[in-house]
Amino acid sequence: MLSSEAGDNTLVSGRNNDRLLGEEDDDRFVMASDGSNDIVDGNAGSDTLDLSHSTAGWRSENAGSQKLVAGTSSRLEYANIEHFIGSGQNDEFRFYSLPFLSLDGGGGDDFVIVSVLVDQTTIDGGAGSDRLLVLSGLDLDIDFSAETLPSVNGAEAAFWRFESLFISRANATVQGSNANEEIETGLGDDLVNGLGGADTMAGGRARA
Repeated sequence: MLSSEAGDNTLVSGRNNDRLLGEEDDDRFVMASDGSNDIVDGNAGSDTLDLSHSTAGWRSENAGSQKLVAGTSSRLEYANIEHFIGSGQNDEFRFYSLPFLSLDGGGGDDFVIVSVLVDQTTIDGGAGSDRLLVLSGLDLDIDFSAETLPSVNGAEAAFWRFESLFISRANATVQGSNANEEIETGLGDDLVNGLGGADTMAGGRARA
């Protein structure tokens, strides 16, 4: 077991099965090798789980789970994590019931499902062809053309660098870009401007 001391610390997992525990400050947990079964608990503070060193894509084990798996031999159970950094591979994150503050998908073609959004949640798909499914009823203001990650104010969430967007229940304002995007909205009152590119759009359906 590896525990952090007072202050903002970086804890790095090895090849063995590790248990990493944070304390009251803002800690960073780095999964530096594949093939282990690790447990991470950030405890208090605003803590980050960094999967960017992995050579395999991570995916949520099941709906609503705080467990991630990668390949056939890497498993990770986490708690009290506010910020996530994905790998350079194809990741799949399913945040059905747990709020978080930020996700950086990293490289690869990622798929992200979010249900509970808190004020100032930011999700960056990163490089690759990424898909985002939003099940939250929170009002959304999304700009695909932004060249930097937008700031988030009030009860809003910001999404950036996703090529496919699916919205279920929220009232959404979506600004496209000159790239090719796939945008599907649900039961809310939505306004979509595709701008340039060969876009695919659909509206009026809710995804469970």
